[in-house]
Amino acid sequence: VTDNLGETATATLHFATALNPEDWQGKWIKPKKLMIGWAPYLRKKFAVEGTVVKARLYVSGLGCGEYYINNQKISEDLIDPPMTNYEREVFYRVYDVTSFVKEGKNAFAALLGEGFYAQSRVWSHEGFYYGDACLMAQLELTFADGTKTVQATDTDGTWTYKYSPIVLNNVYGGETYDTRLETPDFADPDGDEEGWGSVVEDTTPKGELKLCLMPPIRIFKELPAVSVTNCAGKDDGAWMIDFGENIAGF
Repeated sequence: VTDNLGETATATLHFATALNPEDWQGKWIKPKKLMIGWAPYLRKKFAVEGTVVKARLYVSGLGCGEYYINNQKISEDLIDPPMTNYEREVFYRVYDVTSFVKEGKNAFAALLGEGFYAQSRVWSHEGFYYGDACLMAQLELTFADGTKTVQATDTDGTWTYKYSPIVLNNVYGGETYDTRLETPDFADPDGDEEGWGSVVEDTTPKGELKLCLMPPIRIFKELPAVSVTNCAGKDDGAWMIDFGENIAGF
């Protein structure tokens, strides 16, 4: 690269390309038992034999997803992927997760929210509900000897689901979180199997899977509360938190 002052810089670049449609090996999957508004976990346990030199995760969680490998959240992206006309196109992300995968036992888990695709309240009529929360994921592992393996979403019995403590989630209506239902080991390779059930294929027609090039939503600022007031006179026991300004956030 040469700039307007005649200075030249040289660098070796490495980049990855998007998947071709025929490269996808996974299926869209979802919980067998649908519970509207409740955010589910989907999990896959798998074993790795050998040294992994590269791991790439191609993933789309509809309406939105957060992803974990071996008890670690792989990114800070929020409410992702971005909204589209889902009947025409669906965005996916690609993540370098080499540092998360280890030799031996592993677990991949997704937490799915309604997002805009599956949102069941406020705007759930007139075509704003496209389908149920579902997942398409493909984890490609490259080993030191050059061999490759793929872990892709499937209905072969190796992918399971369990509902999370988020018993209600909606981009307009917020969340209801029940701490009694927490599953701390949901992304643990040795996580308990009790309460986990089999997934089914999601057959709702969708548009073409396309790599998302938009910057993700992330937390960029934290605001201290100006005041916190217990609205004791309210029948619902509400609290009022005043941030001193209008915000788009949570």
